[in-house]
Amino acid sequence: ETELWPVGSGARKFVVTLTHGAGDSTRGQVTLNVPKGWSAPAAQPFHFSREGERASFTFTLPPPQKLTAGSYEIFAVAQDDAGNRYDGGSFTIAYSHIRPRSYYRDAKSTIHSASLTLPHLARIGYIRGAADRVPEALQTIGLKVQLLDGKALDRTDLSSFRAIIVGPRAY
Repeated sequence: ETELWPVGSGARKFVVTLTHGAGDSTRGQVTLNVPKGWSAPAAQPFHFSREGERASFTFTLPPPQKLTAGSYEIFAVAQDDAGNRYDGGSFTIAYSHIRPRSYYRDAKSTIHSASLTLPHLARIGYIRGAADRVPEALQTIGLKVQLLDGKALDRTDLSSFRAIIVGPRAY
């Protein structure tokens, strides 16, 4: 995923999910590989005993003390006790109107850091569109967003919002 971090913002949480693909037991550690100058969070142990077992691990990652504008890559890496490294995964796209497709992707997040000056917006109303993740992005940079659906539009006093944003394909 890609994420925007305003310069001067605090730590963020990263969730790494592992799925066990072997029939036997596997132990190891999962960690984040971070850019030079960043403090890597402690590795977390994992143990799987059956095929298909899943576990999620949450890491809190602070930016360096002097985060400058630019792009940074964070990698998730699992290593089992036998020394095998896992740094990617298979992702499946499945919708009712298409045949399911799987593809491989690196376990990587790209952080774009920028100096942002935002207007003071106490409350933003947001009408979500199809496959829309803009409200979460706005919340990530510190804006207070309230999702509005059809019922809310019909029954809510919209004058309490400083701005209302209509997401892509929200019709």
